[in-house]
Amino acid sequence: MTETRPLDLHAYLASEHARLHIIAPWPESAWKQALLAAVRSSIQRLMDDPAAGSFQCIVCRAVAPRTVTPLPARREPVRSVQGRAA
Repeated sequence: MTETRPLDLHAYLASEHARLHIIAPWPESAWKQALLAAVRSSIQRLMDDPAAGSFQCIVCRAVAPRTVTPLPARREPVRSVQGRAA
């Protein structure tokens, strides 16, 4: 019975993470904030169990960290295209 306990715990964590990823893109509202708080509380409570230590959300793991790449500086000013032949 103890072998299935971590699997059950990971299944609960996966379902809560799925809820989190479904709710996150919703438009901002008090309802969304309440649901996110409830889901985060549930995840935190489940993660307090030592058996949850090896859980990794497949969606969180698949999303690469976003980096902002600055655009290179222009060396010459943009000229008007009016009056030029095409």
